[in-house]
Amino acid sequence: MKTNVYSDPLMLLAEEAAVNGMVFNRIVFGERYCAVMLPDGRCGVCATLGVAPPAKLPHVFTTDYRTPAGRVIMQATLNAALNLYDFEYDQVDVGSAIVASGYRTMVMIGCFYPLVKPIRDAGIELKIFDPAADQTLVRPPEELAEAISSCQLLMITATSITNNTFVPLMELVSKGTEVWLTGPSAPFSRLMFSEYPVTRLFGTRFAPGNNTLLKLVEEGKGTRGFSHTGEKVMIIG
Repeated sequence: MKTNVYSDPLMLLAEEAAVNGMVFNRIVFGERYCAVMLPDGRCGVCATLGVAPPAKLPHVFTTDYRTPAGRVIMQATLNAALNLYDFEYDQVDVGSAIVASGYRTMVMIGCFYPLVKPIRDAGIELKIFDPAADQTLVRPPEELAEAISSCQLLMITATSITNNTFVPLMELVSKGTEVWLTGPSAPFSRLMFSEYPVTRLFGTRFAPGNNTLLKLVEEGKGTRGFSHTGEKVMIIG
């Protein structure tokens, strides 16, 4: 039974970032990611999840919560706006953090392939849910609710915000469960801690004016292809 009702994070983040009507310095929509540069050079990305780009990329930011491409562009823009923050962070790899956490049961939403073997080698019981992943690695969707409500650690891809699955997943989280939101698409905002049961953010911080990032995204590069242009960080709520 659902005990909490949450709002679409993009709506709350848009209010916080206050970028409606801002003119883009540059925007690119590659095969795997969308990347945005704001007038002051701040950069942000969001995975496209296979969504086709709009017929014409916008020059001015406007909210669009309804279309898949609109949500991708929104999240990339909000991530750019929130990319410079004034709270403490650590440079910790998410895989190392998982192994060091001491948790013994974990659910992974979105299969992060490089992490699967190290997690299982550490003796952590791992259940993966991802309809697009190798189905020999994942659990059937009918087990999702029980797995989330009973696990110690829930690791969820930030693209769940993009495809509108984030809120239903949060409504399944039990009190005391650690929730880690991960990936380059993760927004660096305190709202993720205050409005949702998220306890840590793992994402990528990009320096202003990162034209290399936009070039690589435009060329169709994914996380491994552009991550070296940024700084992987962990923020604890």
